[in-house]
Amino acid sequence: MRYLGGKNRLGKEIAQVLKKYGEKTKLKKYIEPFCGSLGVSIHMVDDYNVYVSDIQKDIILLWKEIQNGTFKYPRNVTKRTWLKYKNDKNPSAMRAFIGFGCSFGGKWFSTFAEDYNSNKISICENTISSLKKNENKIKLIKQIKHCSYEK
Repeated sequence: MRYLGGKNRLGKEIAQVLKKYGEKTKLKKYIEPFCGSLGVSIHMVDDYNVYVSDIQKDIILLWKEIQNGTFKYPRNVTKRTWLKYKNDKNPSAMRAFIGFGCSFGGKWFSTFAEDYNSNKISICENTISSLKKNENKIKLIKQIKHCSYEK
């Protein structure tokens, strides 16, 4: 999913480096205090017990709902819907989906992303595809927690 500062493009490579370190130390637990888009974590779940957290409550709600199979993917997100969620201050999984996944560059409610990629797939459809592709990996995460990195 689009997420400003996310590690989706580098996540696999970062995970390979971490796994090499883990082999040397015999560690089997991976803790990610800034889980964001889960760019690294989803590449760790097959070999490690993965625990993730983030201070951004909406994103944690999204990961939890995807993990337990209760998230309802939207068919489409209009600018009107995007604005409604931007102005709604109540944290929700859908607000994370729209605020990150349907905003330009994955920046939290920066600008509504109306553009299409070269395959004429909307940003909403692209975000859904990305999330569904990783659902099984998200389900393998041992714990998803809303808290600051200090905890």
